[in-house]
Amino acid sequence: MPYIAVKHVGNRYKVYSDDTYIGPLCKSDIVRLSLEEDQEVSQALIEEIKDIMYRRASNSSMTVLGQREASKGDIISKLKLKEYTDETIEHVIDMLYKYNYLNDSRYIESYIRSNIEKKSRACIKRELSMKDVDTSYVEVLLDELYDETGIDNESIIKETIAKRFGNLDLSDDKNLRRVVSYMARRGFKPGEVMKYISDLSDA
Repeated sequence: MPYIAVKHVGNRYKVYSDDTYIGPLCKSDIVRLSLEEDQEVSQALIEEIKDIMYRRASNSSMTVLGQREASKGDIISKLKLKEYTDETIEHVIDMLYKYNYLNDSRYIESYIRSNIEKKSRACIKRELSMKDVDTSYVEVLLDELYDETGIDNESIIKETIAKRFGNLDLSDDKNLRRVVSYMARRGFKPGEVMKYISDLSDA
């Protein structure tokens, strides 16, 4: 029969089967299943424990997705923080894609819409490449949403500088460096920013 070991760590109980970590349980699970620190258990109980972990991981993921769009990488990071195993996480991710809770195209569109007025196209594209999503959607959705909104880098630079730095004297080198640095963090090339500021000065 399998051998179970339970280790109390903080507010969680880490469960091991034959010295292999299988995931976390909470105190109520331990009490309900009558688990002790070290004991022999049936294989059926092992499967029940794994099922509890899977359901808790699934519910945790769907709570996140009920509040906002999230990427596969976001969900994996959250579940790893809760110390679920790679096996459990993989099963949860498969389920989320199967039932359309996770949808890369939908996430990418949401991400672009949230950032299109604040960051450059190149910056958005770079950030999405690190989100563990299907990047084949990125270029198509960027084209569609930039066409739909009529937004381009020049208009974002203009709006951002007007809103955030409208009261600054941009002829002052210190202020100028501050503006260029701020815009660079959002993916805008110094040359683009300087051209707008130069055109502004000449107007």
